[in-house]
Amino acid sequence: MIRARSAFQAGEYAVAASIWAQVASASPPDALSALNNRAAALHELGDFGGAAEAARAAIDLDSACLKAHYRYAKSCLALGATEEAIQACRSALELEPEGANRAQLLELQGACESRCCDGVPCRTGCSAPRVAAEEHYTSDCEAAAFGALTRGEDGQAVAWFSRALASLEESVSEEDGARRTRLLGGRARGLLALGRLELAAADCEAAASLDPALVTPRVTGASAFARLGQTRRAATLAAEAEAAAAAAAAERVKLLRALPASELLRRLRDATGGRAQGSVGSVEKEELAVRVEEAEREEAESRGDGNDVSLARRATAEVASLEARVSEVAEMAAAGSYVEVAEHAGWLMRDYPRHGALRELRLDALLQLDRLPEAHRVVQELVEMSTEAPPDLAYWGSVVAFRTRGVPAARLAAAEAPSPDPRLKELEAYVGLLESCQTQAQRLLDAGSLAEAIERCGEALCLASESPPALLPLHTLLAACLGREGRHVEALAVCDRGLALVQPERAAATPSAASAPTERERLLLRRAGSFTALGQHAMALSDYRSAAALRPMSTAAAAGVRGAWEALQEATDPTAGADPYQALGVDRSASDAEVRRAFHAVALRCHPDKLEGLPPPERARAEAAFSVAREAYEQLRDRG
Repeated sequence: MIRARSAFQAGEYAVAASIWAQVASASPPDALSALNNRAAALHELGDFGGAAEAARAAIDLDSACLKAHYRYAKSCLALGATEEAIQACRSALELEPEGANRAQLLELQGACESRCCDGVPCRTGCSAPRVAAEEHYTSDCEAAAFGALTRGEDGQAVAWFSRALASLEESVSEEDGARRTRLLGGRARGLLALGRLELAAADCEAAASLDPALVTPRVTGASAFARLGQTRRAATLAAEAEAAAAAAAAERVKLLRALPASELLRRLRDATGGRAQGSVGSVEKEELAVRVEEAEREEAESRGDGNDVSLARRATAEVASLEARVSEVAEMAAAGSYVEVAEHAGWLMRDYPRHGALRELRLDALLQLDRLPEAHRVVQELVEMSTEAPPDLAYWGSVVAFRTRGVPAARLAAAEAPSPDPRLKELEAYVGLLESCQTQAQRLLDAGSLAEAIERCGEALCLASESPPALLPLHTLLAACLGREGRHVEALAVCDRGLALVQPERAAATPSAASAPTERERLLLRRAGSFTALGQHAMALSDYRSAAALRPMSTAAAAGVRGAWEALQEATDPTAGADPYQALGVDRSASDAEVRRAFHAVALRCHPDKLEGLPPPERARAEAAFSVAREAYEQLRDRG
């Protein structure tokens, strides 16, 4: 109790409140006094909600305790609960009908009633008109704000802080300047807890500019800037906080030197748990004051109360640790350990979601690993949490759009989020070159210049190698060129590679006749055409039916189904009288090696071992096609 009173008298209210809380829980006989004193300390700290709670607990222990009612009334008044404050004052006045404390109680009751109502009778029965209500508005808002902040109601706290600050906009007094600084620091804490990092950083900057000696706003600002990835500014604020904390510690040492040596030694023993021994001479007094300040600060830290010095040091350590960990992740990326980069950067971004270097490292690693859905999700989350998207995010959004949805999506993403990032201009030029190659290939195909069209398709395929959606139309175009040139076996291989890039698409529940064909449908139709040219009508029929299932109103798919079915009906005995050259899709002058390659190409698609999982009708058609190809190959193998 003596240590707590000394701490209270020295202005160390947090230390005093902590000690009194321990006394209240550990020593029931002293609980009433400890709770009353704790309420006083918390009130000095601005924790009016905690003060009211402590005073209420004291009243519950002894309803006749005048001091508990008085302090409960003061705390309720600070919180804006004027009706409860008036009732507490009346209860105290009933306990003190006469005496020295009555004047103080009446003064407090008058203050409560002046802020209770606007001269209109209320539930408390007060009839005093409200005077100069605007003078109390800022105090009410401030009390409500700090109370909400203490309770963890960050959104409510920010709203109350904003109202209080708005009421001080036109004030230029020194007192209101100090209050504005305090309000900005409190609002920054609430904004930081809500994840509004830019606004929290701005409030901290404003508070720090108003008072160079403040530590807490600088610590909060260092945390906000670190989460934003602006580590240089975070380090600056942390260093300023350390300097301000050191100055405050020096001022405390100066105050301690004014105390008697015996008092300093007693405080040192209390802070160190009785470990300090010996006496002190006048020459050693300055050193003793420094030791007392350090010991009391360490004791506060051990109880978890914290102080300006420890807060500043933690901020500096946080910034230094963040920079070290980002450097480690960058080294992993340089070594090509992309799995580790994605994991470690992801862990760090949980606490620092807006850190630019971490964002770059993580997204690059995800793209290197082809984890495109995860990269897309990361970009979307960053866009949603940003009031103003950072310049590099537009680039990464365009890259992810290109990789996951193709050229049109990349164009749209770049247009919607213009950015000064030069990499975005490079990406736009890259996409433009890809579009140019594809357009040229289509024009050459239309003009009949098949060899040149195939060459342009190869160039475009190299450019689009990292974007499956961009590869699909190029496979369709290349297969069309090869089919036009009569190279149907190669066209089949190209169609197979294109179809392997996409998952089977579900047919629309209510397909529209006007809907455009998808790339999967185009590839199926192109492959069916090559099967038809090779005389493999069963395979062609299967592809035409798959295309019709994707878009039942497709006239090309319907005509293909009809033609393939008629051709299949004509060959009632697939093994009798079939032209072996036509069955394998080779010329009559084909060498044995060409015949063997053609048969192996059919076997890779239609061999019974390759047909597991197919529906029975398609399996039967594939087995029939394989039987035709095998019979033709055996005939041509024996032709010599």
